[in-house]
Parts: sequence; C-alpha cells; structure tokens
Amino acid sequence: MSLFLSVIVSVYNVEKYIAECLDSILSQEGVDFEVICVNDASPDRSIEILQDYAERDSRVRVVNLEKNGGVSHARNIGMSLAQGEYLLLIDGDDKLEAGFISSLYELIRKTNVDRVGCSYRYFYQNNPTRKDVFMHPQVTSNGELWAYCSPQTIGMVHYGANVIIRRSIVEKHQLKFSENIRFAEDLQFHYICFPHCEKVAILSAPPFYVYRKHSESATCTLHTGNAAKVLDYIEICRSVMQNWQSKGLWEDYRIAWLKMLFMCVRNIRKYAPHSSQAQVTRDVCEMLNQTGVFDLAADRNYLSKKEWALLRQLYLGKSGMSLSYYWKRMRKKLKFLFK
Repeated sequence: MSLFLSVIVSVYNVEKYIAECLDSILSQEGVDFEVICVNDASPDRSIEILQDYAERDSRVRVVNLEKNGGVSHARNIGMSLAQGEYLLLIDGDDKLEAGFISSLYELIRKTNVDRVGCSYRYFYQNNPTRKDVFMHPQVTSNGELWAYCSPQTIGMVHYGANVIIRRSIVEKHQLKFSENIRFAEDLQFHYICFPHCEKVAILSAPPFYVYRKHSESATCTLHTGNAAKVLDYIEICRSVMQNWQSKGLWEDYRIAWLKMLFMCVRNIRKYAPHSSQAQVTRDVCEMLNQTGVFDLAADRNYLSKKEWALLRQLYLGKSGMSLSYYWKRMRKKLKFLFK
C-alpha cells in the first residue's frame, strides 16, 4: 500500500511547542503517513526532542541542518525527501485537531483533487480562552465537493502554513518556496502551485488546523518592532509575476495577480513602517507600468471598485493612502504620548 501523506514540519526555536505539535500529528488514526521534521539549525533543545520522538516512532524522520536557511529552505528540503502521495506542511509551533488526516483522506478519495484548503483557528498562548475561528468558504455553489482550479478560484483558497497538495505536481513542475522570501512565503507558494492543479476541495468543518499565536510567531512580531519584513509582499508579487510569465500562465492569470497585488499593498499599508511607504509606491508603480500588466480602462471591468481605485492611484505614481491611514497613525502617536 502506498504512503498517503508526508507531513513536513519546519522547526526553529520551538522547544516549548514541538512536542505538542508532534503528539497532535502522531495521534492521527486510520491512514499511513510519515513525518519529516526539518530542524533549521535551531539553537534551542528542539533537536533533542525530535531525536527522542524519532527513536520512539518509526514514522518520524529528522533532518538536522547545520546552517539556518529559513523556513522556506527547510520546507524545500522536506518536500525533496517526501514519499507520500500528498504533502501537508505544518509549522513546529502549530498543531492538528483529532481526525484531521482521516477526514482529509476521505475527502481526497471522494474527489481526487490536487489541492485542499481547510478551516483553521487561532490559539493564543497568553489568552487560551480566546477563540478566533476561521471557517473556510466553499469554492463552489453547485453542491459539489470540489471546484476546478482557475483564475476565479485561486484567491478563494486559504494559503497559510497548512498547505495540502499532491506531491507529483510539485515534482513535475519543480515547484519550490522562494528562499529569499522570509515572510508570507505560503502566499507565494500557493500562487505558483495553484495554476498547475486541476481540482481543489475544501475541508471546511471543523477547523482542523490550529495556529499558535505567541510572542515569537511571525504574525505577532509585526506588532512588536519587526514590521519591516512585511515588505516581502512586494518581492512575492514580483516572484509570482515572473513565474507565471515564464510558464505561459500570465495571460490567463493576470487579473488574479492584480487582485493579489491589491491585497498585498493593503497589508503593507497596514503594517509596514511609514518611512518605507514612498518606496512601496515607486516599486508598485514600476510593476504596473510594465507592458501588459495593467490596462487602466479595460481592467476596470474585472476588478472591484476598491481594487481598481487603489491600483489606478499606484499606476499614476500616487500613494493611494486615504485620510484614515494618517488618522490611524496619528492615533497611535497620541496614545503613546498620553500614556
């Protein structure tokens, strides 16, 4: 019987959480799977914990990298060693709810899809009673369990750490995480993979994937002085554009790229330092003014009013930042002054 799933766990400075992560994976029942743990030269005790699990459970394989290369590098290493029919990527500080893998197996066997999205919830380390649940919307309205992968559905599928994809597609098209991207790398990987998939399904309920929020997690550090890394959204947009152009996908997926660019710019405006916003405007203006990227008149028919209005401003070299942006910045300063 072939191996159904390879669970790839990226590990760096998660000694407090990795045991709970692995327990949540290894307790899954009903399906054959392997667990590939890639220790990205973590300076804490993570490697000792991993080796202990590998000695006690033959499903666990440990790869110990001598030099830290980042989560994208760790995931690429893990994917290159995988033997399962499907890949599931998980961060070492996250966890799975009971029944995840068996439910995933049943869904895939019913639909034979290449890509799966799933609902998720946040677990706040400092506030365990807080419950933030995100139910993944279905990508089809006709009662089917699956939908075709298309420019219309690419933006509807969650792209977080819980990437689930058929391994043969990753290998056939030599798909990898971009190792010079250190933030939101899942977004870039999802957008370069999705056009090569034929069908997608959603594992909507219950929320099987649990993101742990703590002081060192990637999204939490946006609020604690490390917000400049959100500028990687610009590199993600460049990377996806170049990938689609090189593989002949650009004509079909160009509007989907513009919608992704809109989302990325909105996130940059929200989190990035104010000192970097002018350069962001210049970078996005340069991309939009390349031949065949943005048609100011025609694209209005395919974008929402908000998408077209912001991209128009950026195309013309204007920031597109509203008064609400400056008001929010002012409120933060005033709040600090009157503490």
